[in-house]
Amino acid sequence: EMGSMEDGTMVAVAMVFGPALILVGLVATLVSDIGSYILLGGLFLFFLIIGIALVTGHAIGLVAGVNSMTESERKEYDLKKVGRAVGLFMLYCSVMPLLILDFTAGLFAIYMTVFLLILVWLLWYINVRCRRTSR
Repeated sequence: EMGSMEDGTMVAVAMVFGPALILVGLVATLVSDIGSYILLGGLFLFFLIIGIALVTGHAIGLVAGVNSMTESERKEYDLKKVGRAVGLFMLYCSVMPLLILDFTAGLFAIYMTVFLLILVWLLWYINVRCRRTSR
């Protein structure tokens, strides 16, 4: 459990304050250099909070396709495993805004290569290892 927070509270906070910080950062970039830090911080917090919510077993409904599954389709998957895997991916994504602060093309290329490898692994993992029944 996440302490005294209800399941949806942390996600609601992320959904409101993450995009709000991002918008404030976008506007602030027009005025000052500090705006880019606000923007990147908003992105970092947004991915971080959603990642934590998914890894801890909350907010599985944020994973694409889960809400449109029928009850029998939901029973085919271990949704806790799916949430944990997607949450870890979101935590990895939260690092990207921090890398932009000290941008180098080489670091970006490495990050994106690992990103794509993780994405391919994630698709395999969810479709093979998170499935309760074989096709």
